[in-house]
Amino acid sequence: MNINRLLGVFFFLLLVTIPATVHAAGVPSCQPIYGGGTTCAQTGKVTVNKVVKDPSKNEFVDNLESNNPYKPEQEVTFQIEAKNTSSESVSKLTVKDVLPQFVSFVSAPNGKYDQKSNSITFAIDKINPNEAKVFTVKGKIAKKENLPANQSSVCLINQAFVSVSTISSQDHSTFCIKIREIAPSSTTPTTKPTEKPTLTPNKKAAVATTKGGLPVHEPTKTKETPPTGPEAFALFGLVPTGALGLWLRKKS
Repeated sequence: MNINRLLGVFFFLLLVTIPATVHAAGVPSCQPIYGGGTTCAQTGKVTVNKVVKDPSKNEFVDNLESNNPYKPEQEVTFQIEAKNTSSESVSKLTVKDVLPQFVSFVSAPNGKYDQKSNSITFAIDKINPNEAKVFTVKGKIAKKENLPANQSSVCLINQAFVSVSTISSQDHSTFCIKIREIAPSSTTPTTKPTEKPTLTPNKKAAVATTKGGLPVHEPTKTKETPPTGPEAFALFGLVPTGALGLWLRKKS
């Protein structure tokens, strides 16, 4: 490899490495977050902290769980804290808060609202070492008919940024909106089970007795007819015998 080609490779690597180093030093590393937006590492002299007001308590938290949601048309309050963590004063800071979908702007003291981006911008002329500036933003949740019709709830992300020159830091808060209650699944059968008939025991019939107290039983019924075959002809022989007996009795 000749010297000219070697120098060309060296300068090419130098040109690629320097911008990457400057970009890494001036812009924080950001990653996309679920639900939209990005989360960035806190860099530079000024950090930002974003919190949302708990609807059930008079306090601010970083994030709200889905079991503690807001309701349609309810007002939601956010706070943004920009803090100078260095030992030197910082001038000309910009704080920006981006309201999420389904939340409209209500108020923000000393802030400038941009309807197109649904964001509020605050300007800080100077912030002293270890000093913190707090900004309050109020929004209103949309009406029920303007929220997703195919969902029982929706969770949103509110992001805030603070930037000084080319250095920026970012933080976010999450909260949820309860759109409608989920009807409990019914396990009751549509048809009633067939009821078993109640069986009433039969009462015993009264048994007749004789004067001596012995029971009188009903005659046994037979299903068979007495035989009338050749065995019955012997009975006819008794008729003349009976008549002869009666005649001899009258003679005597």
